[in-house]
Amino acid sequence: MLQRIMEKVTQYMAAFDEARDGAYPKARKGRTLSKKSILVLHRGEPQEARRLLSEAAHLLTEAQEAAEAFPGVQNSETLSAARQEHAEAAILLSLITE
Repeated sequence: MLQRIMEKVTQYMAAFDEARDGAYPKARKGRTLSKKSILVLHRGEPQEARRLLSEAAHLLTEAQEAAEAFPGVQNSETLSAARQEHAEAAILLSLITE
């Protein structure tokens, strides 16, 4: 019985690690691209900022999908900070270009 419980815990933790390892790098890259889009926007290059923001959005979607089965990964600081940075960049782009 204990062996079966340990196997289930091990399987769960392996799936959790896989979700985290799939989501975190994409979220970090998405956050970095969002930050870069803000810098590029301040240099007066809205088209490049828009491109970077689009790429960031794609990565954040992939990160969210990778973490889908694990709320602890979905609601982690890593994903939350990436979504926040993306939102800030999108708002700034909108304010500057519209």
